[in-house]
Amino acid sequence: MFRTMRVLKTLAVSFFFLLIYALYSNFSFSRTFRFELINPDSKFYEIKRFGEKVNLSLITKFSGSGSDYLSILLDRRFREILYLVAKNQLGELENSLARYNTTAGILLEIPKEKRGMKNIETYKLEFARIRDLFPANSSFWLFTQSALDTTNRL
Repeated sequence: MFRTMRVLKTLAVSFFFLLIYALYSNFSFSRTFRFELINPDSKFYEIKRFGEKVNLSLITKFSGSGSDYLSILLDRRFREILYLVAKNQLGELENSLARYNTTAGILLEIPKEKRGMKNIETYKLEFARIRDLFPANSSFWLFTQSALDTTNRL
């Protein structure tokens, strides 16, 4: 009985540390970006998005524009796109590119000096690289080109 409990306890602790490692490991696709921990193919993605929307509404209500948080969200959307391309999960790519464009469009309404944007040049390079993975004028190519155009306006 005690031996079985010890084995189960060891397995539970091992599983816990394996889960922590999986959540915090550095999934690297590009030299400068890590993947998001919860991506569009995850069953927890809707919960993540709900939390982001609540945070954004609270931040904009109490602090004004929320431009710093929008910059963080734009970076998250970008890393989700990198993940989908790296894992060749194209079913969610169009939706993720649309979410990226929506977030970037909201940022475009904020004055440029208040946006606090970083990595824009890297976004441009990566979007051009991703776009070139697809046949010209295909839907993936067009959505990626749209994200690139929106990024150029930032």
